[in-house]
Amino acid sequence: MKFDTVTIGTTRIPWPVLAAVIAAAPLLAVGVYRTMKQQPAPVSGVELVEAAAFNPPVDNKPSPAALALVSQFSAEATRGFGPSPMISRAPAAAPRPKPVPEPVVARAEPEPAPDVAALPPGITITSIMDGLQGQSFAVINGKIRRIGDNVGNGFAVHDINMKTGEVEIRNQLGDNFIYQIKKRQE
Repeated sequence: MKFDTVTIGTTRIPWPVLAAVIAAAPLLAVGVYRTMKQQPAPVSGVELVEAAAFNPPVDNKPSPAALALVSQFSAEATRGFGPSPMISRAPAAAPRPKPVPEPVVARAEPEPAPDVAALPPGITITSIMDGLQGQSFAVINGKIRRIGDNVGNGFAVHDINMKTGEVEIRNQLGDNFIYQIKKRQE
């Protein structure tokens, strides 16, 4: 019978022979391992003397570093773990203060408003833009404001003029102040 051959390097081996060698390789390896394991290792006289000459240390006292390590471990091992981080605990609600009755005071005539105009807040306008439905917006002190929004000290935005870059603020007393958009310094 003729079988196909397998070429390994320059050697041609019939495939049934190669299959048999591959199948037998693990069995051969186990057999060689067992024979090597059963033979005792040769021991020279020098190795026996060195093995017999080993003496364990006589000092059975632990070092200060070992004692410190043991005490630290004992302290940590007996310390509790604390509350579980997996349990959600809401903080206790603060007690509500009891309402204090307002004292009854005889009403005096209101003082007339001072003639001095109220001071407007410090305002910086960085941008003016048109919104939907014709509504204008201005960025005042970093916040987007529209007409009617409060800007502080009792002043509110009264008008935003996109063409001139001006924003007018007014308080309830009728004091008006006009601010110009901040120009970029180049």
